[in-house]
Amino acid sequence: MMNVSFRWQRGISMVEIMIALVLSLVLSAGVIQVYLSSKQSYRTQEGYSRLQENARYAMETMTRFIRLAGYKPYGASAMPDDTTVFPATVSFAVAGQVVYGTDGGTAGSDSVSVRFRADSQMGDCSEGGTGDLTRTVSFSVGTGSLQCTGEGGMQAILDGVDSLQILYGIDTDAPGDGYANQYRTAAEVNAALQWPLVVSVRVGLLLNTVDDVSSVADTTNYNLLGTNLSAPANTDPARFKRRHPFTFTINIRNRTP
Repeated sequence: MMNVSFRWQRGISMVEIMIALVLSLVLSAGVIQVYLSSKQSYRTQEGYSRLQENARYAMETMTRFIRLAGYKPYGASAMPDDTTVFPATVSFAVAGQVVYGTDGGTAGSDSVSVRFRADSQMGDCSEGGTGDLTRTVSFSVGTGSLQCTGEGGMQAILDGVDSLQILYGIDTDAPGDGYANQYRTAAEVNAALQWPLVVSVRVGLLLNTVDDVSSVADTTNYNLLGTNLSAPANTDPARFKRRHPFTFTINIRNRTP
């Protein structure tokens, strides 16, 4: 029988296989961690970008229509007086009143409504109404969205809205100079029947990222124009979103110099 030596043959031992597997697992875990981290960063950045975009849109839309409060186009004849153009209604109780609001209380959202005289080229936020008539446009919050109500009805124009708070700038000078001396809630203005003295509107919006962007619950409380808004409860599905407050002031051009 021939005696053959196998010492020249080489292979991989079980120990070497186990070491290779461990190293592969470590490298795979690192790659997965980098991927998850990048995905989380992208989701957070996308959420905040959407939040900021929504804030800009809300500011532009609300400013556009609230500025129109009291607008009356010039015609061939003399401009009609406020009593004729803006007759009193249930909400707009004073003849010539062009701004009205409701107070949501300690935690609810407010609303704001304005009236203006539209010419044939002016629509409203619901893309309704044409021709020369008196229009009322209102902003409120419902089911997490900013809602606009016009001649064409109500429609949601923005999602991701937690709260809308409104303060009204009152010109208390006698005679008035068109500049706000103090800001009051709708309830305070209504109690004093000072709607004709409103010359500006201060808007506060608390917006969220719409989608969950974190695995850590939001614990931040906000004070939005004097209204305390608590962080979501531990059982609230929205607690993994992120929120940010925005405030801006709109001068009513037809009530200021």
